[in-house]
Amino acid sequence: MWLFLQERVKNLAREESERSLADYRHQHDLALAALNAERQRTLYQYSLFTAKQHRVYASLFASYRKAVDLYAGLVGVYIGPDFTTFTLEDAKKWLQINDVAPGQAAPVLDAFERGGRDAPGLLNGIDHRLRAGRASEAFRRAKNAEALNVLYFSDEAQRSLSILRLAVAAVASIIQFDRQLVDRTLPEKSRAMEQAAGELFRVLRTELRQEPAAGPAEPGPGAPAA
Repeated sequence: MWLFLQERVKNLAREESERSLADYRHQHDLALAALNAERQRTLYQYSLFTAKQHRVYASLFASYRKAVDLYAGLVGVYIGPDFTTFTLEDAKKWLQINDVAPGQAAPVLDAFERGGRDAPGLLNGIDHRLRAGRASEAFRRAKNAEALNVLYFSDEAQRSLSILRLAVAAVASIIQFDRQLVDRTLPEKSRAMEQAAGELFRVLRTELRQEPAAGPAEPGPGAPAA
């Protein structure tokens, strides 16, 4: 009887230990499954965010690069049409292609009727205004794109964007409003704009090349259940 009781106690203890171990393993498996599910969800969300951020960075830089190039064309050497060779028919065709308003086109046509001496200067003025308008529109689009996607920017990218936006605005304001400062400060402002664009390119390219962060590690076999 004594031996039977000893063996029975041992069996009961072993059964209880196995049940406890099975419960622990079950709890561990549940915790591990929940951790893996959370990690997969986090990685999926990170993947979606990163993919969107890459598209935003590429599109936004292209928008600002276009604005910078258009404004730079108003500052540096510009090779455009040689209006001194234009005939009246050439002028009419050019004005039509560029959708110049009749009120702006009328002085050019009148100049040709008077012999065409003043026509090249008038056409150069219209051409400059058209290019300035395209630059202004490109800058507006870039600023709108920045405002719509601001949540995807890192702090460093946001700082670089702010510097570039202010640099482009400085060039734009001189070209549009302050003609007297054009020859004196515009080249300097244009160089600052180009430098800001180059710095933004460096920041965005560095971020796009970064490796994605690793997900949370799985608990080992002996780790306690959550």
